[in-house]
Amino acid sequence: YGWSPLRSLTTAQWKYIRAPRPELYDRTTDPGEITNLADRKKDVVDDLDRRLTRMEEAMFQRKTEQLNLSDAQRKRLAALGYTASGTSGAIPKDWKKLRDPKDMALVLSRWIVTLDLLATGRTGEALANMKKIVEQNPGNAQFHSTLASSLFLSGDTPGSAEQFRLAAEAHEASGLADRPT
Repeated sequence: YGWSPLRSLTTAQWKYIRAPRPELYDRTTDPGEITNLADRKKDVVDDLDRRLTRMEEAMFQRKTEQLNLSDAQRKRLAALGYTASGTSGAIPKDWKKLRDPKDMALVLSRWIVTLDLLATGRTGEALANMKKIVEQNPGNAQFHSTLASSLFLSGDTPGSAEQFRLAAEAHEASGLADRPT
């Protein structure tokens, strides 16, 4: 979605979540993870972040089998939502500048509702939702693509084509287009 990736490390006492706004919970006194202690326990956050970084650096990537698909096959699969982004799992260098996923939960929820609206033929409601979602997330290729589908189903072919163009631009700008799938 173009949001910051989340990574975490859990110990007997602590749960640390690496995010633009880090989270730290004391599992012994706060098993429900209600009180974020990251601002009050910066030394613990720094220690757990260093440990997490060392763990990530020690990991290795496995090569997966490369499928030989034609451009037409790739496009058909992409149109159906069956292609992966091809990301390596590495944390982008600018991850702190990306949106924090915890701030985006409402947007994601609205998008899921919108997909259900589309699936049940309630195109008008889906279209209204998607316009709001894209307005709030103009760099999200998937949201532009869903808006394009909503416009197409409502009979607005030129608007749909424009949103698919914007989806392609957003995909290119994300840096995912150059990565192997």
